Amino acid sequence: MRVLTMNEVSAVSGAGVVDSATTGGVIGTAIGAGVTGSLVGASAFGVVGVALGFSWGVGYAIGTAIYDAISP
Repeated sequence: MRVLTMNEVSAVSGAGVVDSATTGGVIGTAIGAGVTGSLVGASAFGVVGVALGFSWGVGYAIGTAIYDAISP
């Protein structure tokens, strides 16, 4: 059995940006519901969580692509 490359691991480990956005939305919704105790607060914090998760996922994807391109 051989060791998987990073590209192979990335291909099977999840959806990347979508997974980050989903996780951010779930965390934001839970925090919003806990802090405000309302659906409006949960929705607002959820939207912020999705935006932060999406931006983190895109940054990670771009950073990884740049690193892969310049590393020997």
